[in-house]
Amino acid sequence: MFNKMRNKVILAGGVATTVLAGASQAMAVGVADAAVTGAMTSLADNIVATLTPVAVAGIGIFTIFLAFRYGKKIFTTAAK
Repeated sequence: MFNKMRNKVILAGGVATTVLAGASQAMAVGVADAAVTGAMTSLADNIVATLTPVAVAGIGIFTIFLAFRYGKKIFTTAAK
């Protein structure tokens, strides 16, 4: 019985910590330095610019593999 109570206390503590952490970040929005905000925006733009061509190539390769895999099954079924 003590273990069940301990698990509930740990869960409640985790939820409370998460809520408080989220609230403290929301309160700090007005205090954020413009340089930090600009740097984060620039970083996000660089990440998106880098991932876009990689994602396009990855989707193309993935499509080729899926077409081969399911095309083989469809032709095998149609040949029967």
